[in-house]
Amino acid sequence: MFPFPFSFFSAAADVPLELIDNDFAMEFDGVDQNVNCGTISSLDDGDISFSLWCNLTTTGTFQYILSSTHTSSVSGINIAVHPTTKNLSFERSQDIANTQNSTGYAVPGFSFGSWHHLCGTYSAASGELKAYVNGVLKSTTTDIADARSASTPLKIGGLSTYPTLAAAKGDIDEVAIWSKTLQLEDVQTIYNATNDNPGKCANLFTAGLGTDLVLWNRMGD
Repeated sequence: MFPFPFSFFSAAADVPLELIDNDFAMEFDGVDQNVNCGTISSLDDGDISFSLWCNLTTTGTFQYILSSTHTSSVSGINIAVHPTTKNLSFERSQDIANTQNSTGYAVPGFSFGSWHHLCGTYSAASGELKAYVNGVLKSTTTDIADARSASTPLKIGGLSTYPTLAAAKGDIDEVAIWSKTLQLEDVQTIYNATNDNPGKCANLFTAGLGTDLVLWNRMGD
């Protein structure tokens, strides 16, 4: 289990994808349970990608699956699901001179009570936000200038500043964050490793996936 950010990787030649056991996930009660991963400096600016699996139960309110926000407003990185539309919101927002500007968009293809693989990427060079559900690119948008403020801890299962306000209910697994923009083939490699191999998942240290990996929480394994 790797619950904390780490940066001891060095660039290495790609090696074949390795599968490892994936027997457990973490269950959240939708009230006040979350995993505090600490403040991650790589969320402040530049390229960013995240990957996770989740199986949520509807609660009648927004559920924040992953969140790193500014202390005075909702800014940073937020991934949430809407209770009625069942759409996912992938948001990369900022706070400049106390004026909040956010870019979020709904991504179809999510349902409660089923496992989904979610991946979001942001490219500082192009300003593009891309959202993938189950290995398929669902939406692309161009974001505003890159100026994130991730000054509160990254939390899994709740909104960073107010985790009990919009807590996730259900299971979350294999949460990973990179300080780079994952490509479509990377996303599909991660998705297929679990989808095609029950009880297994990708070892993110292999197949070149370990480069710029800053957090990997196995959520119980």
